[in-house]
Amino acid sequence: MGQSNTGQVDHELKIWPEYYDAVWSGAKPWEIRKNDRDFKWGDTVRFKHFDPKTKEYNGSNFVRTIGFILHGPAFGLEDGFCIFTVQ
Repeated sequence: MGQSNTGQVDHELKIWPEYYDAVWSGAKPWEIRKNDRDFKWGDTVRFKHFDPKTKEYNGSNFVRTIGFILHGPAFGLEDGFCIFTVQ
């Protein structure tokens, strides 16, 4: 059973330095996020390198496409949050 998305949305998300390389390289092919943007399969995400200590972006970014999504509440995930794969 697949998921479909006829109205693709482009999202921009902050990503902290310690996770940036892991997601970029594919070592961490998933994200846990508050689902305040109604993420859907097929949406694109631009991850923007953000340092929470300085509250600044360093200009680095990359784009991934959302794959499978698991919505909370399920398997210990809180209601209002989701886990999605990126490819």
